[in-house]
Amino acid sequence: MGNATQRASQQNIPGNWLVNYSIAGIILANLLFLGQKMPVSSWIAKPRIHAQLRATENALEVWRKHHGAYPVTLGEMMASAEIRAKNPAFYDAAGNRLQYIRLSLDAFILRSFGSDSIPASSTGDQDDVILESSTARNAGGMVLVAPDASPASNAREFTTWPPAAADGLWSPDGLWVARIASNPQTGERRVLVMKDDHSRLLVSPHDRIEEFFWERGPEPALIFSATGSDLYDDGVFRWRLSAAQFGDAPKMTNLLESARAKALPGRLGVDQKVSEGAQKSRWVIALLQPGEGIDWRSGFNVLAVREAELLASGGAKKFFDSGYLWRCPWGAGNCEHEKIMPAKSISFRLALDQIHRIRGRMTSAQQLWSRLPVRGRSQELLEAWFAAAASDSLKTLQPYVIFYAIVLQDQVQEQLQGAGGGTGNPSTRRQLSVLTSKMLETLLHDQETPRYLQALLIGGDRSSLKNDGNNSQPVFELTDAMEPNKNAENRKSKADSKTGTGK
Repeated sequence: MGNATQRASQQNIPGNWLVNYSIAGIILANLLFLGQKMPVSSWIAKPRIHAQLRATENALEVWRKHHGAYPVTLGEMMASAEIRAKNPAFYDAAGNRLQYIRLSLDAFILRSFGSDSIPASSTGDQDDVILESSTARNAGGMVLVAPDASPASNAREFTTWPPAAADGLWSPDGLWVARIASNPQTGERRVLVMKDDHSRLLVSPHDRIEEFFWERGPEPALIFSATGSDLYDDGVFRWRLSAAQFGDAPKMTNLLESARAKALPGRLGVDQKVSEGAQKSRWVIALLQPGEGIDWRSGFNVLAVREAELLASGGAKKFFDSGYLWRCPWGAGNCEHEKIMPAKSISFRLALDQIHRIRGRMTSAQQLWSRLPVRGRSQELLEAWFAAAASDSLKTLQPYVIFYAIVLQDQVQEQLQGAGGGTGNPSTRRQLSVLTSKMLETLLHDQETPRYLQALLIGGDRSSLKNDGNNSQPVFELTDAMEPNKNAENRKSKADSKTGTGK
């Protein structure tokens, strides 16, 4: 009886409640900040994480001031004693390592995964904290316009995908913007998808993406081509951004899976063992936008061929071949070979631009790309494209700039060969040949160059990069010969006078 009374009196001691709540607060603090992650947003953690991101941003600006560009990785910046003195954060208040993504020389994104340490999906609650550089917030204002769905004739013209889309392309519903971020140190190329209010950031798992576009449908999804990864297969992928539930990874499906399974030696068999000589199936892939006479309502098209098949004849085969044309349905299903059109009615051409409208602002790279000339005097065109190829402002699109500069040089060379009875200016021709060789070598050794650009340059397509249709037009419109060979004209005039054919 006495013991019971004593216990009751101890329970009613004033101040015990304060001790109990203090203990609970200590436990909660440990859960939030000492490595135990809670799957909820923390009003305590977020202000502290924001402050840490700002400190790291200040350090990044100091680095950019000294080096002219943001670092490739945070580790590169942290090696500087001057930077460490600024007390930048490498981990956030919840114990997670900050995610740093350099979009270009003058743009970056910093992200903390918050107290739950889980990257936010496109659906569900999230507590990520995102900080963007001022340039990164301008994520690109391009919106592609759907073409006329009614075929105009039996002829079918397919056009390669526009390079400028890689630097920012809005989803059809206007809620998401996607762009490719490349890491020049590792060669990684991933698609970043940002919500329109900059509250969500999704990063593609595939690390060797070449091109992408938004798929039509009720839920946000991207179609992208990818080749050359050591972790993932090559192919054309559908990346659904909606996760089944919070924390789930968005679904990614290879649309060339059926063809890849048949072609890849050493696939997993019934015994689930990899046979000797197993290797990844390498593909050369180009996404296509519909040109004249293409009905885009039932699906989209890609050019895809196994690299070994394309190189089987010593690289002499053409990549622009109707036999490599695939049809892929919207929403679901794998790509299948296009069989409904006769080869003679199909033509391909390169796309320097595309039908689009502007939503918001274009990135600096897109603005520069849109101003590159495609018509004019040869000398002026060459100077403009050479300058663009060397510009840091166009780094995100550099493989395409160099590729089209080579195409331009090819056209100029052809025009020079036709000047003065096929001789042209020997000195100028030699200079162009040297420049073309250097640029070609750069593209062939750059791991960020899409494989199909390499195939077009070294395969059988080199002399036929213009449209092969009835209204064949070259990529560039040259209004003159680069250096009219007046000496050749004088020699021809003298020869005519000697033979009596001159006036």
